[in-house]
Amino acid sequence: MTITIGGKSSTFTATTKQLPGSYKNTFMLSPRNGNLGGVTGADSSCNSAASSASLSGTYKAWLATSATDDPETRFTQPTVPYYYTNGVLLAHNWIDLSDGKAHIEGALANGSQIGYSFNVWTGVKGDGTAVDTGDTLADNCNGWSSNSSSHTGTRYGSWGSQTISTCNLNRAVLCVEQ
Repeated sequence: MTITIGGKSSTFTATTKQLPGSYKNTFMLSPRNGNLGGVTGADSSCNSAASSASLSGTYKAWLATSATDDPETRFTQPTVPYYYTNGVLLAHNWIDLSDGKAHIEGALANGSQIGYSFNVWTGVKGDGTAVDTGDTLADNCNGWSSNSSSHTGTRYGSWGSQTISTCNLNRAVLCVEQ
């Protein structure tokens, strides 16, 4: 590549980043309220977004309502890395993904960005297991089927802090290729 600035030219070599041969795609669904149609509805939304962006594979939402539908139980646990669709590394493998230190990135299925600051619905602790206080109205927006301001759900903030949010607010959803 040759760059010319103010009459002076220089030639440079540019190398693009290559993703590894085997990896799993991840992306965010655009922010939405806590009525996600349950975990199954959120999985369906992930697969629809992936299909619209011409991504292959099957996707599941990083969501849970209980220990029977949390990522620890229902996800494959590969040894390959997870990359966001914009090329940013999420985790080196399942162990890294479920160590509670995941890097939150706002990449949509098509690789464009949500924005700088956003939150993510989860109902999941950093280790991939369900948040379960025994109160689904507080932990997961009544099974991810409520957009009521009187119900809450667990969410992660842009910097990985876990807290609760009322279900009428819009939050992103993390989709993970299986």
